[in-house]
Amino acid sequence: MLAVILEAGKGTRLQSVNVCSSKCLLPINGISMLGKKIKQLAQSEYIDKIIIVIRKEQTEIPQLMGKQCMNVPISFAFQEEGKNGIVNAQIYDFSWNARICKCKWFVLWQ
Repeated sequence: MLAVILEAGKGTRLQSVNVCSSKCLLPINGISMLGKKIKQLAQSEYIDKIIIVIRKEQTEIPQLMGKQCMNVPISFAFQEEGKNGIVNAQIYDFSWNARICKCKWFVLWQ
């Protein structure tokens, strides 16, 4: 099963407390919020691929998260700037993924 994690938000409500460039990298109990999501998904016996939707300027996320976690491949999709937030990310990402992996089932994690 494919897991899609939406992380292209700007996190403007957390700017005053966020020392990271992306809110998903904000650490909680020593692990980033995104790292925790990836680890939980990778531990599932049902997930065989993780796709993370990010903005193009979030270059640190692919560098920090790598290409796999616990033998589950991780890839990245870029949400176009100026689009309609989560709604556009879902439409854009799912149509893109359908061509790549031809999965019938997916998990959307926000």
